[in-house]
Amino acid sequence: MATPFVAARQLQDEARPTTQKLRHCPLPTGGLVSSCSVEARDFGDARASGHQDQGSVAFLRQGVGREGFQQKAPRGCCIRHRATYRALVLVQPMPSLTDLALGLVTLYLVRRLPRGGEVSRYWRAAFAWAAGTALAGAVYHGVFVGIPRVNHVSWAVMSSMVVVVVSYLLAASVVQVLGRSRAVVFWLLRSVGLVAYVVLAATGHASITAIMWCESLTMASVLGLWIWAWLRDHPMGRPMLVAIGASIAAAMLRLVPGAAALAGLDPDSGYHLGQIGGMVLLYHAVASASGRSDATGRLTQAV
Repeated sequence: MATPFVAARQLQDEARPTTQKLRHCPLPTGGLVSSCSVEARDFGDARASGHQDQGSVAFLRQGVGREGFQQKAPRGCCIRHRATYRALVLVQPMPSLTDLALGLVTLYLVRRLPRGGEVSRYWRAAFAWAAGTALAGAVYHGVFVGIPRVNHVSWAVMSSMVVVVVSYLLAASVVQVLGRSRAVVFWLLRSVGLVAYVVLAATGHASITAIMWCESLTMASVLGLWIWAWLRDHPMGRPMLVAIGASIAAAMLRLVPGAAALAGLDPDSGYHLGQIGGMVLLYHAVASASGRSDATGRLTQAV
């Protein structure tokens, strides 16, 4: 029968790999490693003093053995795939998911837009670019915003896509209300804002503020055009103004501090959800004119 001294020496030899393995555990001090180390140190003190009982000896042999504390350690003690785990987590979950919802809804509306005619082509292009911009925004908020080198480049590309959307909205509005012959003046105004924003984006100054300044002339043209059409009883005048008003209200959720917080949302998420309603209203305004010819939808004769 082994003496207490021999039993303690055997336990010391078995526990030595455990101490070495715990020292190399990658978790920071104060976590699971420190608790495991405390248990090993306390048991080692008990061994040295000769006060361990048969139950504690059996527990140590069962839990430690030659593999150390690996059999009894929690699952999170040594995570080997942290990089993969982080890659699957969205950097900004709510803005990314709401932008994804906006893109999918707009993409669905593209397929339901009426076909045929030049004005329909412009409307479909505006909706298609808006859907692509929202889907790109979902990737930006979920992944690219957390990568410093890609963050600014992806934001400049995405915001430039917004400028293209506004361009097609202006083209569709001009053709819908005035006809092709009156589009030259408005495209001249469109080019000024487009060129100005491209210069700002290329120099690293792409932002919501830059979009608002460069696109203010274009947006004023679109809004003024539909106000003018509504005053002359254009059939799309009222629905278009409602849709534009919803889009402006959504933009206020992002631009006005604390506005989105009233609904329990961050500014980007509130803007995306508001734009879903704006795009649905815009679709109904365009679809309401699907049964009319281009001639009956214009007010050129009233000018």
